[in-house]
Amino acid sequence: MRAERATGSEADCLEDIVRRARFSGHQVAELGADCGYASEDSYAALEKLRATALIPPQPNAKHPAAIRARERMLTPTGRDAAIDRQAHAEGAISELKRHGGGRARCRGTRLVQLQLLAAATAINLKRLIATQNAAEKAQTADPAGNRAAIITHSRLLALILNKIGRITTTDSSTGS
Repeated sequence: MRAERATGSEADCLEDIVRRARFSGHQVAELGADCGYASEDSYAALEKLRATALIPPQPNAKHPAAIRARERMLTPTGRDAAIDRQAHAEGAISELKRHGGGRARCRGTRLVQLQLLAAATAINLKRLIATQNAAEKAQTADPAGNRAAIITHSRLLALILNKIGRITTTDSSTGS
């Protein structure tokens, strides 16, 4: 998850996302996204990175890259990517929006990035607590390990919130 400036297109970040994922040791052979990321530039950037774009083109797009993308989306791999994105990514994005990620509450890319990290950490903390409660009822899993993860996430959330507070009181700039 990464906050981006409000200028440009959603697709402008795709190349950076793939590079960062590969730098972290992840193999990125395919990338699925919704049609908001569809553009000739995004298809070309992913092709240059040797990553297959599983991004449905805009309905009226007629350029060669859009035609190839439309054909890819009709394959079993394309259909599976669309279903997987809808089932997993869209649900996570919806949950993030319900936990403070739906609207920027601060100014500047740094602060919005911290806001998103706080919201994601809160979601993970909520899930860990639910898992802990279920494990205690069923007397399964590793309650000590789960408690340690809850404590770690709680501390991380406190650090993020403190950082937001320090930046907002010391930095009056609205730039990134």
